[in-house]
Amino acid sequence: MKKWSPRFSLYARAQGRKPQAQLDHDREKYPGGCMAGFFSWMTLRINRFAAKHPEHCFIVDPRTPGLAPVIHNQDAFTRWLEAHV
Repeated sequence: MKKWSPRFSLYARAQGRKPQAQLDHDREKYPGGCMAGFFSWMTLRINRFAAKHPEHCFIVDPRTPGLAPVIHNQDAFTRWLEAHV
């Protein structure tokens, strides 16, 4: 049995799929980079989390649009992500 990253599993569930079905879907949708959908999804969630919980993040450079904050409290982020999927 394949072991999936908990965050990839949450991404798949948010899309209404099981992890393997999501990976198969993304391989077809993003043939040049099958993880593009996951990375985009995670970046959006990281930015939302940082906006609500800046105490758990380092803002690398607020003048750089598109650069995601660095989360230093990974457990808090995972709990937040689980609650918002």
